Amino acid sequence: MTNNRLSDIKTRKRLTKFFLMTVGLIVLIIIFAFTSYHSTKNQLLNNTKEKLNEATVNAIEILEEFRVDTIRKINLSRKSPNFENAIDIFFKINSESQDFDMARIDIERTMNSFGFKHYALIDNDFLIRAQNSPIFHSELINNLSEKLRSIQINNETAYIDVFRTTFSTSATENEPYLLFASHIYQDGANAILLIAINGNNVLDFKDHTFFRRINGEVLLFDREHKLINKSKYYEELVDENILSRNQESNRGLKIVIHNDSKPGNIDFYLNYYGASVLGIHTWLSELNIGLILEANLNSTLEPLVFFRDSLIKYTAIITVLLIIFLFFYKSLLQEIDKRLQYMFSIFEATSEGMLIFDLNTHQIYRTNKQVYRLFLLDAPPVTLEDIFSDIQLDVIIDKAHSSSLGANLDPISIFYKLRNDSEIVLEVYMKSLPKRGSKRNPILITLRDITDQFTYEQEIQLAKESAETSNIAKNNFLATVSHELRTPLHSIIGMIEALSSTQLTDTQKYYADMSQESADNLLGIIDNILDFTKLDSKKYIPTFSTINLASETTSAITIASRKNKNKNSIHNNALDTFINTDKGIFNKCLSILLDNANKFTNGGSIQIFTTIADDGNKLCLEVIDTGIGIPETKLNHIFEAFGQADSAITRNYGGIGLGLSLLKGLVTQANGTIDIQSIEGEGSCFRLTIPCTLPNTTEIDEAVNTSLNTITYDFAPSAQSQEKYDKEIFSNLKVLAAEDNEINQEMLSILLSKFYINFKIFDNGQLLLDYIVSHQEQADMILMDCHMPVLDGFETTRRIRELPPPVCDIPIIAITADALFGDREKCLAQGMTDYISKPVKRNDLRQVLIRNLPDAFHSEIDFFDTSGANHENQDDFDATMADDFFGIDEEIQPQYSSFNPDALIQEVGDISIALDLFDKFNDSLDKDFTEITSLILFENYIEAKKQAHKVKGSARMMGCSALAEMLQNIEHACMDKNTNSLLDLVSKSENEIKRVKEELSIFIKVHA
Repeated sequence: MTNNRLSDIKTRKRLTKFFLMTVGLIVLIIIFAFTSYHSTKNQLLNNTKEKLNEATVNAIEILEEFRVDTIRKINLSRKSPNFENAIDIFFKINSESQDFDMARIDIERTMNSFGFKHYALIDNDFLIRAQNSPIFHSELINNLSEKLRSIQINNETAYIDVFRTTFSTSATENEPYLLFASHIYQDGANAILLIAINGNNVLDFKDHTFFRRINGEVLLFDREHKLINKSKYYEELVDENILSRNQESNRGLKIVIHNDSKPGNIDFYLNYYGASVLGIHTWLSELNIGLILEANLNSTLEPLVFFRDSLIKYTAIITVLLIIFLFFYKSLLQEIDKRLQYMFSIFEATSEGMLIFDLNTHQIYRTNKQVYRLFLLDAPPVTLEDIFSDIQLDVIIDKAHSSSLGANLDPISIFYKLRNDSEIVLEVYMKSLPKRGSKRNPILITLRDITDQFTYEQEIQLAKESAETSNIAKNNFLATVSHELRTPLHSIIGMIEALSSTQLTDTQKYYADMSQESADNLLGIIDNILDFTKLDSKKYIPTFSTINLASETTSAITIASRKNKNKNSIHNNALDTFINTDKGIFNKCLSILLDNANKFTNGGSIQIFTTIADDGNKLCLEVIDTGIGIPETKLNHIFEAFGQADSAITRNYGGIGLGLSLLKGLVTQANGTIDIQSIEGEGSCFRLTIPCTLPNTTEIDEAVNTSLNTITYDFAPSAQSQEKYDKEIFSNLKVLAAEDNEINQEMLSILLSKFYINFKIFDNGQLLLDYIVSHQEQADMILMDCHMPVLDGFETTRRIRELPPPVCDIPIIAITADALFGDREKCLAQGMTDYISKPVKRNDLRQVLIRNLPDAFHSEIDFFDTSGANHENQDDFDATMADDFFGIDEEIQPQYSSFNPDALIQEVGDISIALDLFDKFNDSLDKDFTEITSLILFENYIEAKKQAHKVKGSARMMGCSALAEMLQNIEHACMDKNTNSLLDLVSKSENEIKRVKEELSIFIKVHA
């Protein structure tokens, strides 16, 4: 009840205040309007008075000009020869009547020529001798005799007076005339010429612009206040017979001069026809007539009529609207009060804590009951300091200031410790409220307890991080195991190659071939695992190049047939056409499909088909086999990693179930599609599509030239003849190399020296580029490390390709420690000619060098025929001969866990050289790792990544695969820029470095 009363009182106060303000405003507007009205009226009247004064002066000038001009014309007419002759005739006594008639005609012509319509000629006795108008009569002349006699005496021409006719005709009755007289004295003749001018022709202002606008009058009157000129209402005056009777008509029309007015004053009065006028009158003594100028007040003030009427109309409208508005305004205030009560009810009833405080003083002036519940308060808080800590308060006040400036803020979360030492998480939302003229700066704070939600989100985040960590661990495990397997496997393959090059019995050769085949299969599985981990980490970037479909499928069929020992017939139905697509993906997918078809087909056939979509944007590859097929229920799971259609498949056919999963990943990353159709017991059809484009003529020509230059020489010479042929092929070859790692430089020097190659090695790409530009030396080939300081291999290659021929055409071979799928395509896309991965093996380097030899060197190559090679004492060769061949004493070989020396010794072919390389690597390891750590601490992640990549290549070459894997993890982590994670990896790597250095020291000491 109290609240309602207070609400009513506020409503009345606001209503009264608004009403008084509105009434006051309206009164001010009306006063201003009436003041403007009267001010404008006075201005219009003053302007009219000024115009009347100007018009009066003008009228007087016109009348005076009329008088002077009339006298002048009379004098001129007297001097006319015809007029003078006529006067002589009139005053000769013996003149005949015929002469008199001619004289009268001459006088009339003369008068008409000067515009005088009424004239009379009288003699000395005032007798009329000649006239042309009945207005002249003896009574008129007798009445004017005194003035006429004065004219005779003075012998002048002058104005006489105004007179009115008494001749009773409708045309001339009581009309006013202005009379002029001129004394004529000629050869004894003494006469007076009388000229009468109608008063209506004296002054006419009807066409004057000013008087048209104000509806004004210009009147001439005589001493009896009778009109001389025609007025606007002249016809009505004639009808009422005022002029003849000199009395007021039925309509009150009469010439009236205000009795109190003085000549020359401007006064307001009612004129002769009853209209309100502003008039001025004066008397002209020269003409003995009065002059009246009048301006109709209604016409003068006509511009104010619309303003006055509008003022009255809008005042009435505003008053009515005010009354209506006041009625509705009262209802509106009542409705607002109801809504406010409703809002405050919500404010109190909401489940969230709400408080309103003043941003200027931090004083809280309204809270709801939920605030007490959230903060476990017993008494109402006075300021924000009673609730929040200093740190929390700083954050809240800062956000509140931003909100008061109009910023849209997201809620903030704070941890709040209650009085019972328990902690809750609050979501705080702030909103600036309208000030409404108050000095307060109100801010609304909404508080919501999100402790349960926060706990749940934390658990979800931990679970997500755990899953991500597990996935990363899985990928790292696969990559690590694969790298760990690759290192000894390279040694195994190398030893098998070395063993095969010796004299073997048929049985030994069979065993060696089987070992070679098994090692190759194992290497393929490891490569698939590496490719799978790269796909899983989303690091693969497709690269287009121009290929011939028939040539690529033929190469893939050759490799697949060799692996499968031609147990299945493979039919190549691919189009013999060029297309732009990702060569790596195409070959990898085709290889997987052929391996899969060969694996599950025994003595059957395999068909390969390629088609291109009509728009040239899709390449379709189909591989159809007649193998065991796949059950329909298993088709949806066939692409899952590490899975088979049936457990029996694994037992009968082997494999880890990774090929088709890798296939699916490759096609998906290439934005392609894959589909399978299979009938159990009849065979399967795999159909995939990948993006492609149609090449132009230039691209096709480049592809053809590349295919002609890309020649693989597959020969296996005997160990005794290998050195001879290397010397014959490479002795004249000039090679430039760029490699920043000192150990890698020495390893590369050893390999190139064994090939009898003339070479120069530079520490970075800039030094190599400067050498080429300054010496203008034409090298035959360039070996380019991809990751180097100052100028890396990619940028160096780009700049070389921009040089003029023939330097820009030098073959450039990429050397990089990145050995994953797609790295070769990346290097080729950057302008490099070929690719070899670290650690560089002698046979691989030999193949790359031969593949990219200039045309002049191809004529020197002899292909080896090793099918009939005859090695003496092949029965006496056993595994121990390999140790003797490389100079390793089996008796003093300890077992090493952190590095494998065999691979490097096998490549350099001399243990003393290998020991020198091991020693240099051991000395530089601490320095290199300290530099990596410093770069990470200073958050220079780019340089840290480059340094880790550099040391990784050396570690792999030394056979330290575990350390190389750790460096690769550091290299990848640098891209995430997480210092804590990197330092953790560095800490783990330090233990491995310690073990590597210990084992290196032991190995060097044992074999020194």
